[in-house]
Amino acid sequence: WRTAISILPQSQAGFREGFRTNNHPLVLRCAVNKAIFLARFLYICFVNFTNASPSTHPVKLCVRRHY
Repeated sequence: WRTAISILPQSQAGFREGFRTNNHPLVLRCAVNKAIFLARFLYICFVNFTNASPSTHPVKLCVRRHY
């Protein structure tokens, strides 16, 4: 339903039918390499939403986070 109403951009490949997340480590590695090459800081945040809100309806939570 998220794809049907265009909530997720094409770059958001995780947990979507027909997409895989195995290219995201490559994207992260390229960002790290570029930061090293340019001698800049790179700030990265890893968030695990698996058990963030177990009693919340997932569809409502997704819509709420988007807006």
